[in-house]
Amino acid sequence: MHYGQVGNDYWTAYIGHIVTAFAQRRLSIYGRKTDAGAGRIAISEAWGNYIGGTFNARKYDLVNRNVSVASRANLENQQPNDNVDDDNGWIVYGMLHDMTDTGEPTFTGVTDDVDTYTTPELFRALQSDVVSVRHYQQRVLLQNSNKQAPQLEQLVTSYRW
Repeated sequence: MHYGQVGNDYWTAYIGHIVTAFAQRRLSIYGRKTDAGAGRIAISEAWGNYIGGTFNARKYDLVNRNVSVASRANLENQQPNDNVDDDNGWIVYGMLHDMTDTGEPTFTGVTDDVDTYTTPELFRALQSDVVSVRHYQQRVLLQNSNKQAPQLEQLVTSYRW
């Protein structure tokens, strides 16, 4: 889905970043937050984690409540951090969820007052020129009449971007 929207050149750069990180024997296959290209990784992996976790939670809501609760908790409970080697802390998978839900557990350290976006709005912002978290933020606001702009600024900042 995302591949079709952004095209081959976008994904060639994405794969190139991962190959470079692997060649440099980084602790994570995604490299470091400070590496050139890390923003593309942060937003692309965020989408994959968000959409996978969201669809998984919806699928199992009536079948296996434990699975649905765990899927949502993984998104809701992300704790961003400044460790450039911890991709669990700098890939913003929880941020996309936070843009669609209400509230935030205090232990995450995230300021989440954003609650009006929909999954289709989040997806439409994934364009080929969106290569960082801040580019994504700008595209979301541009395509949605700057809806909740101050709150989104606060959210992105609390995810340490």
